[in-house]
Amino acid sequence: MLVALATCSKDVDAAGRLLDFCHELGGCHSHSLVIVADGGTQWSSVVALMELGKRSFDNVSISATDHSTDGWPQGANELWLESAKFAYQRRCQWLFLEPDCVPLKKGWLDAIAAEAVQYREHYIGHVYDCSQPGLPAKLLSGIATYPANAIELIGPLIRNNPARAFDVLMAESVLPKAKHTALIQHRWGEAGLPPTFVESKTPDSPRNALELGTITQQAVLFHRCKDESLQNLLRVKLGLVRPDRNFVVVLNVCNSDAELMIKNLMWMSELGGCPNHQALLAYDTSINPKLLSRIQAAAGPLFK
Repeated sequence: MLVALATCSKDVDAAGRLLDFCHELGGCHSHSLVIVADGGTQWSSVVALMELGKRSFDNVSISATDHSTDGWPQGANELWLESAKFAYQRRCQWLFLEPDCVPLKKGWLDAIAAEAVQYREHYIGHVYDCSQPGLPAKLLSGIATYPANAIELIGPLIRNNPARAFDVLMAESVLPKAKHTALIQHRWGEAGLPPTFVESKTPDSPRNALELGTITQQAVLFHRCKDESLQNLLRVKLGLVRPDRNFVVVLNVCNSDAELMIKNLMWMSELGGCPNHQALLAYDTSINPKLLSRIQAAAGPLFK
């Protein structure tokens, strides 16, 4: 299965968190990833996402739009078009992801791919009823798997009306070919109030707060959660992090062993880093500033 992860400058950090969590869940080996970037995204940030993706996917590519597109839904539409063009050129089914998606368990992509293979010509995702005025009565969430030729059907709809979101535009044409799956759960929430997750909801919780129990047992992918609240609860539930066991790693260094510390940090990076833990760099005032900068640069991406 090809996964197209769409991102722009403001979503780079969230995309990185998503790829980190994919790695924590054991990766998505035997699958491919393309980082689909808005043309205005800093190239170094896109390359960094590619490197994160390589820890989990067998093959990682980059595709970028020719120009930067601001605003919603125009920006999202352009990223969908770029993703669809990439998949069309490779004649493969694909899953469209946005950075506010959250995988829910190990093997999540294997499960989605297995269902998609059975329905190669279908659009597979969360089909839901919509009562919002001005929108279709039934929609397929944009976070879905698409056939290789999806751009032939949906592309003209977007180009003819770029001010409407692609999932709204495609509803009438796609629904006859759509298949609802319990594997993908979509909950958009309110404008400006996307779902956030709490361990236990109380009268003081914000109205957009949800508990883990609101996610169905069959779901392996949730959309949307724009903070780390769902990932943090899942880490505890799945045993990825034991409660109250986060601790500080003290990196104790002086001039004579600075190079060894850098090698140590490079090795930590190969092992996947320590994204759930903090680090404290301890040194005395005689340390060479250039060595110190190199150590800080190496340690920064590895720790929380």
